[in-house]
Amino acid sequence: MKVLSERNYDLIAYGARTFGTFDPNVLLPLIEEDLYIKDIDEIEAFLTWLHTTGLTIGSRNYKKVFLQFKAGGCPILGSDVACPICGDIS
Repeated sequence: MKVLSERNYDLIAYGARTFGTFDPNVLLPLIEEDLYIKDIDEIEAFLTWLHTTGLTIGSRNYKKVFLQFKAGGCPILGSDVACPICGDIS
């Protein structure tokens, strides 16, 4: 998946509003039946990354934050630097 679709964002946002967290162990049981099978592993990794780094996403920044995740770098220090919190997830 190159970008996070609006559909997937809506599912993630629904789960986050419901439970107040991006923890995939909490959020995935609610939304996984509505996700496409091909996207589940990557969305789980993205949610883990969000939860580990403490980042959040919203309707204005979800595409940018997902691209940062895909770049595999630190959300604060830049895409070419391994994240001191979660490590390089690329």
